[in-house]
Amino acid sequence: MHAQLKKGDLSIMFSDTFPGQEVVVGNNISLTLEPESDEEIQRLYDELSKHGKQLSELQDTFWGAKYARVQDRFGIIWELNLQKS
Repeated sequence: MHAQLKKGDLSIMFSDTFPGQEVVVGNNISLTLEPESDEEIQRLYDELSKHGKQLSELQDTFWGAKYARVQDRFGIIWELNLQKS
């Protein structure tokens, strides 16, 4: 499940762990970035996964976005979501 809080231009998104995933420091939260272009989401995906781990590869989704999950070198999980128009 996930939630989103918005105030002006600031948007904070929260989500819990995936089913069956053990909760450990670093995966107990995930942070979501919403880039504005294909180039930006690809750059973020490449940089975050460079010394980390790709949890779900960058791909088009059923909800009309390009999306990926990456765990960075510090163990923090990032969700990248480019909403298509």
